[in-house]
Amino acid sequence: MPEPLSKLLGWLTGAKKGEHSRVILASLALFCLLISYYLIKPLRNSKFLEEFLPAHLPFIYSTTALLSFAVTKIFSHLAQTIEKYRLVTGAYVTVILCKFGLVNWLYQGGKTAVVCFYFFASVYFLLCVATLWACINDMFTTEQSERVFGFVALGATLGGILGSKLSYWIAESRYRDYALHCSILFLAMALGLILIASRSSRGASDRRPRKAQEAEKGDFWSELRALAGRSYLRNIALTVLLLAVATTGIEFVTQTVIDRELAKVQYETRFANLKGADFEEIYYLKSKNEATRIAVLEGLADQNQLDKTELIERYGSYRAELEKETRSFYSQTYFYQGILGVLCLLVVARFLFPRVGMRYCYMLLPGIALVGFCLFGLTVDLFLVQIVLALVGAFNYSLNNAAKEILYCATDTETLFRFKPMIEGPCMRAGDVASSILRLIVMVVAAKFALDQVAEINLFIIITCALLLFYLRAAWTAGKTYDFELRSKP
Repeated sequence: MPEPLSKLLGWLTGAKKGEHSRVILASLALFCLLISYYLIKPLRNSKFLEEFLPAHLPFIYSTTALLSFAVTKIFSHLAQTIEKYRLVTGAYVTVILCKFGLVNWLYQGGKTAVVCFYFFASVYFLLCVATLWACINDMFTTEQSERVFGFVALGATLGGILGSKLSYWIAESRYRDYALHCSILFLAMALGLILIASRSSRGASDRRPRKAQEAEKGDFWSELRALAGRSYLRNIALTVLLLAVATTGIEFVTQTVIDRELAKVQYETRFANLKGADFEEIYYLKSKNEATRIAVLEGLADQNQLDKTELIERYGSYRAELEKETRSFYSQTYFYQGILGVLCLLVVARFLFPRVGMRYCYMLLPGIALVGFCLFGLTVDLFLVQIVLALVGAFNYSLNNAAKEILYCATDTETLFRFKPMIEGPCMRAGDVASSILRLIVMVVAAKFALDQVAEINLFIIITCALLLFYLRAAWTAGKTYDFELRSKP
């Protein structure tokens, strides 16, 4: 490589001589993986809200946590017997085959297909991103990770931007049924790139070999017990769990606003001028069975002397347009999130990571989440929702994620391929469950004491903010351990 080009790449990526290809390939793998995911994520949300009310989400999240634990348990068991890159290849190929199976089923419609798709889209990505990052962690030393992980994580952020933009274009075009097909292509590319990167990195890492006693087979809860016995990993797991509590809490607060506000726009266009067409009745029709929906619409048609078939078709157009607008809203929000994430990684991470301790960098996200919840306590509208989602998402998927992966670089191979998927999957989903239970408790309390919607939301926000203080403490402890005990270990 010419010297000027090598210097330019070194300045851009933080890589030294001999590291450039490894860093670029790792970043491109994340780039493709995140494009694949952001083609699915807005589709997952919009399809769910097309068929269900946001109030069903706590039950969905709880079930997702159980599925995530089961899938990760299988993966962790296989990680003890199968060579790590073969295991990752097998996991990705399995996901691709599942996506092919969902293509036709999802677009045939129906609540069952939508629920299964939601479960799949919520479970598979956590496993895929955890294993891909495990491969990347395995390729770099702790010293290298502090220099280059800002750029490596930039690939994920740019992938989120392009994936969101592609999702928006697809949603607005006549090819809206082809998002899953594109997602499959990019997921396969991510697998190919990380395998190529792994070949160029053999012998490059200072990763400690896994300990023999930890490789032994255990019972169903063995990984969780072993994880609980390691204070460093326990603190990382706690931060992941409490992060999920915060992000899921934001989802509960925002999805209701998004769904209702966008539904009002479509209602004003199609039903507001009809006598007896109350918004609440039209909005809640999606929670009714097909026979009930048709009966209500036929009654409305008789009341306004309209053709019944035409009004039923109008309701179908209302739902289809609402799904498109919801998908577009999420796609645009994730696009803004990606732009902010790029700024975080190029401007903030490149200077913070080598110069400031991880204990400070890792505390930035819970601080931003606290500010976001305080804003929700003042008012909740679509503009504020978009700002908070973009800010929290940018810090989560860029700066916070890169900092967390640096913490993992101070561990051993056993942690990366056995315990990391357990932390990034079930522990994160346990946070979803905790937030779901908290939400249900608040709903019960609000009903018992006849609290209005604003008071109910504020109560939920106050309790979640208290949990975020524990998040701050766990992030500080994990970062401090890395800074003073693990950073300079050979």
